[in-house]
Amino acid sequence: ISRHPGVRKVIIESRAEYVTDKALRIIRDSFGGLLEVGIGLESVNPEVRELCHHKNLPDLNTVLDAVGTLKANGFRSLLYVNQKPPFLTEKEAIEDAAESALWAYESGADAVSIEPTSLQPNTLADHLYELGLFRVPWLWSVREVARNVINGAGRRVDLRIGGYFDGEVLSGSQGAA
Repeated sequence: ISRHPGVRKVIIESRAEYVTDKALRIIRDSFGGLLEVGIGLESVNPEVRELCHHKNLPDLNTVLDAVGTLKANGFRSLLYVNQKPPFLTEKEAIEDAAESALWAYESGADAVSIEPTSLQPNTLADHLYELGLFRVPWLWSVREVARNVINGAGRRVDLRIGGYFDGEVLSGSQGAA
């Protein structure tokens, strides 16, 4: 990658617990340009992290350590925040995503990407959708999260919105991305 003249930035993803000085040194030696590491924060609410995401997420101190290690090694940090996992209402999902994104900025993250839940085959969200018990977040809700984060940050921030597909518009959940 480092030898390709058109590449200006590389974004890779990692779990927070794998962000170490040694690993970053190896990556930096392989690519001399701007490097950004994305980490799944998902939510700062412990109940949402455990019950809604149920991904064995590292604790928030591990995320904080990873952000600090990235910064100390000259990397940019990107934290992913999920919007509207199963079991949250639209209002709860808006509040959770905005609160989580603002926490990420306050904790030193360089960028945050709001990731609206999408329907993927063989997942709990897809199963609940098929039963009529879940829907992906409304596009207007995604807009509201972005507005709340921008207004709440009190400074210019690098805020991104992940891919958004509405499973109800597509032909069934198998077509959703």
